[in-house]
Amino acid sequence: MFIKAHGYLIDHAGVTSASVAVTPSDAEGGTITGSGIYSISTSQTLTAEVNPGYKFTGWTDAGGNSLGTDATLEVNVSGDIAITATFIKQTESEILGGIFD
Repeated sequence: MFIKAHGYLIDHAGVTSASVAVTPSDAEGGTITGSGIYSISTSQTLTAEVNPGYKFTGWTDAGGNSLGTDATLEVNVSGDIAITATFIKQTESEILGGIFD
C-alpha cells in the first residue's frame, strides 16, 4: 500500500499488522504452530512438532535462506513473511538406531 504525502510515496503507511505464514515441507512429517496475523514489532514463536518416522531439519524463508534448525523459532514481525518448516523421512538405520542404541 502506497500513500502519497507531500510529493513522496510512503510505503506501508498505517500498517499495524503482518502475516506470518508457516507451512510444512511435507504435511505427513509434522505439524507447525505459530502462523497468523500479528502486530508489527512483536515477537512470535513458531514450533515444529515431528511425527514418527520423520525428522525436522530447519526453517527457511521464501528466498531459501536458513532461519535456524531448532524446533522453535522466534520471529520478529516487521512485515509479511512466508516460512517453511522442513521435515524429511528418517532412514531405516536412523529409525532402528534409536531402538538399539
